[in-house]
Amino acid sequence: MHNLDSMFSPSFRKSSFFLLHSAITAVFLTNTVGFSLAAAAAAASDNKNSHYNPLDRSFIERYLKPSEYMPVDEIKPGMEGYGLTVFQGTKVERFQVKVIGVVKQALSGRDAILVRLSGPHMGKNNIIKGMSGSPIYINNRLIGALSYGFDFSKEPIVGITPIVDMLDALSFDNRSDKPRHISQINLKERGFPLPPQFSPKTSFSSSSSSSGAGAWSRSGFGSGFDSGFSSGSAPRMVPLLAPVVLAGFSNRAQAYLQKEFAENLGLGLTLGGAAGGINPKLAAEGAVHGGGDHTGDNSSSNSFSSSSNSASSFSSKPHSSTEKPVAPGSAVAVMLSTGDFSAAGTGTATCSFGKKFVAFGHSFLEAGGVSFPLASAYIHDILPSLAVSFKLASPIEVIGTIFADRPWSIGGEVGRQAELVPLNLTVSDEVRKVSKKYHSKIVEHPDLTASLTTAIVMSALDATYQSQSPYVVKVKTVVDMVERGKLERVDRFAVNFPAHPSTDILGRLKILREPVSGYVGTLVDRIVDNDYERTRIRNVDVDITIEDGRNVSRIEKIYLDRGSAAPGETVSVYCRLKPYDGAAVVEKLSFTLPRDLPDGDIAIGVCGGDELEALRKRMGVADPSPENFSQILARIKRKERSDRLCGLIALPRQSMILSGEVLRNPPAHWIKPYFSDRATHPPALVRGEEKVSRLLDSIIDGSHVVALTVKRTDKVFTKPLPFFFTPPSASATDSIMMTEQARKALDQKSKDAGSASGASQSSTSQGSQSSSGSSASSSQTTSTSSASAKPPTLWSQARAFPHLRGVSSFYQHDESELRNGKCEGVVVDSLGRLYPGFKERRVFELGGETRPVASAYFNGVLYYLSENKLFALDKAAEKDGAARDDNAKTPLLIAELPALLATSMVVKSDGTAFIGTAQSNGAKGQVLSLKLNGAPTKPTVFARVEEEIITSLALDDKGLLYIGTAGSGRLYRMEAEPILFYDCKQAHVSALGYSTYDKRIYVGTAERGLVVSLSTEGDRAPRTEFESGEHLVTGLARDKAGNLYVATAGQGKLFRISKDGEVETVALSEAFYTLYYDSVEDRIYTGDAEGDVTRVAYDGIQRQAFFFPVCHTEQEAVQSLAGDGAGHIFVLTSNVGLLKVVDVSPSGTCAYTSTVLDATKKSIFSRLRLYNADGVSDSKDTRLFQVETRSGDSSQPDQTWSDWRLCQIDPESETLGAVWLVPSPAAKYIQYRLTWKPELLAEKILRKRAVGGIEVTYQPSNSAPSFGSVSLSAGDALSGSETITVTGSDSDMDNLLLAVEISDDGGKTWTVLNGDIRSRKSGEKGKKKKSETAKVNDADGSAKAGGAETAKGSDKERPKEGRKDDGRKGNSSSSSSSSGEKEQRKKNSEISGKKVDKQKEKDANSESEDGKRKKNGEISGKDADKRRDKDVNSESEDDKRKKNGEISGKETERSPDKDSKPEIDEQKQNKNSKTSVVFNLPHFSLEPRRFRLDQRLEESPKEEAPKFSEREVEKEGEGKPASTADAAESNEAKGGKAQASEPIEIAGEKQSEGFNASEKFTYQFETKKQKDGRYLMRLTLSDRPSNADKPGLAFALRDVIIDNSPPYIVSGPTFEKVGDDRLNISLKVSDKTSEISDVTYRIDGYEPFSFSVVDGLADGKSLSLYAPRVFAPSSSSRGMKEAHKVTIEIFDRAGNSHKSTHSLP
Repeated sequence: MHNLDSMFSPSFRKSSFFLLHSAITAVFLTNTVGFSLAAAAAAASDNKNSHYNPLDRSFIERYLKPSEYMPVDEIKPGMEGYGLTVFQGTKVERFQVKVIGVVKQALSGRDAILVRLSGPHMGKNNIIKGMSGSPIYINNRLIGALSYGFDFSKEPIVGITPIVDMLDALSFDNRSDKPRHISQINLKERGFPLPPQFSPKTSFSSSSSSSGAGAWSRSGFGSGFDSGFSSGSAPRMVPLLAPVVLAGFSNRAQAYLQKEFAENLGLGLTLGGAAGGINPKLAAEGAVHGGGDHTGDNSSSNSFSSSSNSASSFSSKPHSSTEKPVAPGSAVAVMLSTGDFSAAGTGTATCSFGKKFVAFGHSFLEAGGVSFPLASAYIHDILPSLAVSFKLASPIEVIGTIFADRPWSIGGEVGRQAELVPLNLTVSDEVRKVSKKYHSKIVEHPDLTASLTTAIVMSALDATYQSQSPYVVKVKTVVDMVERGKLERVDRFAVNFPAHPSTDILGRLKILREPVSGYVGTLVDRIVDNDYERTRIRNVDVDITIEDGRNVSRIEKIYLDRGSAAPGETVSVYCRLKPYDGAAVVEKLSFTLPRDLPDGDIAIGVCGGDELEALRKRMGVADPSPENFSQILARIKRKERSDRLCGLIALPRQSMILSGEVLRNPPAHWIKPYFSDRATHPPALVRGEEKVSRLLDSIIDGSHVVALTVKRTDKVFTKPLPFFFTPPSASATDSIMMTEQARKALDQKSKDAGSASGASQSSTSQGSQSSSGSSASSSQTTSTSSASAKPPTLWSQARAFPHLRGVSSFYQHDESELRNGKCEGVVVDSLGRLYPGFKERRVFELGGETRPVASAYFNGVLYYLSENKLFALDKAAEKDGAARDDNAKTPLLIAELPALLATSMVVKSDGTAFIGTAQSNGAKGQVLSLKLNGAPTKPTVFARVEEEIITSLALDDKGLLYIGTAGSGRLYRMEAEPILFYDCKQAHVSALGYSTYDKRIYVGTAERGLVVSLSTEGDRAPRTEFESGEHLVTGLARDKAGNLYVATAGQGKLFRISKDGEVETVALSEAFYTLYYDSVEDRIYTGDAEGDVTRVAYDGIQRQAFFFPVCHTEQEAVQSLAGDGAGHIFVLTSNVGLLKVVDVSPSGTCAYTSTVLDATKKSIFSRLRLYNADGVSDSKDTRLFQVETRSGDSSQPDQTWSDWRLCQIDPESETLGAVWLVPSPAAKYIQYRLTWKPELLAEKILRKRAVGGIEVTYQPSNSAPSFGSVSLSAGDALSGSETITVTGSDSDMDNLLLAVEISDDGGKTWTVLNGDIRSRKSGEKGKKKKSETAKVNDADGSAKAGGAETAKGSDKERPKEGRKDDGRKGNSSSSSSSSGEKEQRKKNSEISGKKVDKQKEKDANSESEDGKRKKNGEISGKDADKRRDKDVNSESEDDKRKKNGEISGKETERSPDKDSKPEIDEQKQNKNSKTSVVFNLPHFSLEPRRFRLDQRLEESPKEEAPKFSEREVEKEGEGKPASTADAAESNEAKGGKAQASEPIEIAGEKQSEGFNASEKFTYQFETKKQKDGRYLMRLTLSDRPSNADKPGLAFALRDVIIDNSPPYIVSGPTFEKVGDDRLNISLKVSDKTSEISDVTYRIDGYEPFSFSVVDGLADGKSLSLYAPRVFAPSSSSRGMKEAHKVTIEIFDRAGNSHKSTHSLP
């Protein structure tokens, strides 16, 4: 194949010239112009992948030499030439032309040549339609084809399309595109206004006829022109194609096509039989007329002759004798249909190039790539017309195909077969017993096929049965599609009367209609013209049967057999039907109510089949718009026929459209995975429905609806239905489809943008909300994430006053904290312990749309089901490494299953796989079987059940298959055929499992969430094993020990039911989709709706179930799990579809990197301690771990941080436990990394590999104390003995001292008044109340509660508080102080964290038992709690208890009453000596170095450790601690970190101190030791009592006045009488040091009054005072006692006063 450039090289053209010349010589003589095969040979060498411009000279020269055609720019006005066409018969004749000029850009942007025609055949005609394509020559060089003329013209002035433009059609060959809609092409009027210089001399005033201009109203040539013109308008050019000739069509069909073609497509028609259909005999008549000869000067024969052929006139295949080039000027016809009903448009061929040719000079429909038959044509004659004359033509025989329909020509090929649709009709008249058959072939085009089909069916009906009386037509239609097979429908229609007069408007108006032809045409149109794929029709068969009369039955009424019913019961609806001209009959429809119907009213409707869609829409169950061609076909198939009586129940549950089919009422959790935020456009959801129908022998009219009340007899289960979805829809404004999450993201972005100019506080709030919703995936990278600061947690115990600087600690032992670290081959279990293992080995991408619902591993190959396909992945577990680049293996398609959906799969030991399926539209559910060998294979049907949906499968140990179904809740067992094994009387059997433990089949149900078991042998009586309280049981299994595990959806819960019936909720999730039992390892795995895989385990020491987070997939759902029995788990996800292979056992590197720990300020890091799974720090573990740390001052590790440094084992670890020294430098932040050593990974006992807690001790840098309050204010005046109160605080909780100094020279020199003031004396006992200590503890605990809240965001919730005992109290950095934790701590003080049995509680409360326990020193925390009403601060009570030696550690803490003292040794104890009590505690969980801060031990008796009897221990469920070692193990089970095998010594007479954040100081200042005057006082707080080196200081300065001298009167008082009984008093007072604050006077024994200050305020040392009109009664006034004295009292700001008494004048 040559490329385009080489084809036009000089050497290539030279060699091609001889071929071209010889071909021309053979075909043309002298002036005969035709073109040879040489150009076609050159065209064959074209490289189809190259692009080119058809107007380029290189493209033109592929077909024409420069000497063979004349370009437009060489054509001049006045030039003369000739043209070729057929005027009658098939003879090609010559006519003359004279050039008028060239019109630029007139034909769709290309030039047009105007010429005037002349010759003997043009004398009586202006222009002639049918001459389109006639070749025009000047100087024997082809210039183009005659194509356009002016209607109503008196002279034959026409337009010529240049030949170079016509060649464009040959570039359109071999197109495989779907034919375009003609209406999709932007066509304008086919004409152009004539330039003024070429205007004809005559004007026109009449309108164009329908067969003239109106016939070609859509041209594409020019723009902006009307379909007609009035007088004075510009003349218009019209194509000279003869109108389409219809043959065999009835008048009604011709009228229909006139509207469809002329109005919608712009295609003119010849009506009324102006010409005929295909007639091969006309070829012979054409020969008689001299067909094929060119007449005129220098002409010779150049046409081909076509003899008569024996082929049927209906054939659309090219005639065998016509595979010769088309002669230029010969008449040709484009066929739209052939056979009994034909349609053809006639024009003229322009030139040929081998078998290819161009014709017309304009488009036919401008439809682009087409496949239309081309026939030779016979011209009967020319029909003259005042508007436009035209040729009367008939097609002779098909000779080829038109493959291109371009604006400037059509292009075709002789001998090529067109793609046509055969239409076969049989019309039978049952009254006359007449039957007729019709055959036709129609072009396949979206704008033509349906219209022609309608017209042909219409014509066949009209030709067989003619009546305006009512009749009924039965139509059977079969459409055979090439890719889709056959579509069959049978329908009945009422003709000439309304079948539904209440809704049929046209029927009420008595407009006669015939719906049959429109129905068939619409059916074909929906297939050919669908919007989703090109569909080719092989043939259409229509069988029509006509029956006279009104065969219609109307529904008069419907009624129910009951008013209410329970789910699962059968309800009958009776329908009273009244046939036309007949007696009423009653038909019955019966419904079985779905078993999951909730209580309430439901609607039941009845109607005829053709009204069902309207009824469904009214009842809210209408189908959504189709989304693919499959759905279109399914909807056509589902449409009910009019003679079917249909009943419908609208259900509250949802159904789903899959592949165009309705999956009716599946289990609710099946729907959710299809609705993802990872993809748009999920399957359509519709309301569920139940339909029944009966086929009758008449059309049904009427729609009726009644209501039925659903009432359950069992009211136990009333939860709302889960998983009801509102599918996302496209926006009404822009039709953009998006997920709900995407919509929220855009809405949030808009809100953020709108609030950007608002307050920054709002932005901060939104940001915090956004961060709080971060996914779990982000938490996996917290090794580099910023740390969150928490208040420091004290590790130290304060025993002295003052105490050392406190040591703080980070203690991580909670799942909510540990899960945020970076895990490499390590997981954090639900109890907050680190376990090595569960490493992701490999990842396969299965495709975004993959939803694996079931999987199985067999013989080294993993098989999985997705949608309705079975795939395989070979050797999925082989290669290590999780890099996606390494995993390019593509899943192999094993089988495409004949089902709507594959639902479940089980595999026998011999490799036989059984696959459960879901069907639709009433089809029976199938179990398919096939042999798994890793290669594609075809499945066979193993079993069929009545239900559409099979939900689950199971195999027993004998290989018998059990089949669970949806809708009916039935369980089948496959024997020779499926037999009913159990009916659960609920909606669905949602899960199955067989247990080898007890040889029973376990059934999980959907509706009430029950688990029922049945024996597979003998008695099949069902046994209820468990009721979950949720709607759906999605998985179940019983392990080898007899424990049952159940997973649910609705709310996702994972239960463990022990063999003794004890139920424990292990985990919670949105929904659990799958539960997998690894029978080899005896392990349970689950996958859920949050993309997590968990493994259930049971801690035999702590006696509780927990789970391992095996894998967080980052996907939306884990729908299937499988295992190979060799330590690999296969995890299959949806949205996006992935396969993850996980190593269960530890492999490779197993390491854990903590989050960044924030010490809040620069700190010294000291030690790191590990605790094992039981909360014990064992020094033996130091050899099994490698510990590293790094530190820095930025919240995220960067280059400023220290490198990872290896921690050395603490030399004291033998006594301290598993302790390492931290080598990292002082900093604000620290991280640690634990790496498991290989010897630990080899440990087979799982819990010995675990880490239960990590503790890092540190001491922050010292912070200076601060003043809280000072009782002195600046400017205070002091006198006498003043009490100064100071409150100081220290963030490090260091002890403080206060120093007081004074200066009389403005601070130049200072005198120390007291340099060491303490909040209390060192010899005093700690008297801080417990409530104060509790405040400190609560403050600490409140910070810890934040950790508990954080736990809510964990990937998997645990329904309990966590571990039964974390082994820690008090200052745990991650423990919560919530009420739940307090309750948990209370449980920790009991055996195994469980309640003491009732008998023991009774014994504990009994007096006799109390006495025994006193003797044994066994008063428990619970007993002490009951006695908290005693005053622990009572000195007398304390003294008594001291004397009795009765205060033990725990009793002191909880204040037991005096009667509960244990017996002590009679030896007298020295009060100052140390006494100790030694306990061996087999059942209590004590925590090392963790005591209440207010704990005091005065005296304690020496007693033996309390012991429980064997019987008591068994009651507690802890086993039998027969020795000290057993006691230690029991204590470890409680999570205690102390080694219980070693006795714990608690010394008496120790001061119990607390770490206090603040202290209060009091100083008594004796001011009289100082001279009066102004002083500067300095108060200094120091934390030196706890910091010997570099203590922190805080200062407070106060300006004070010392004044111990009283004020005095300078002058006065003076008295001025101002009337009877009234005096004015004035005086002047002063003070030496401080200001005067108050001055009062008192008249004799009356109450005092204050003076007024003259000219100022009372803020100076000297004041002038005045008291006006003081009432001083005389002896004669008002009978009151006479006043004699006045007492004046003066006060200064220091509190000094002066009092004097004066006689009144």
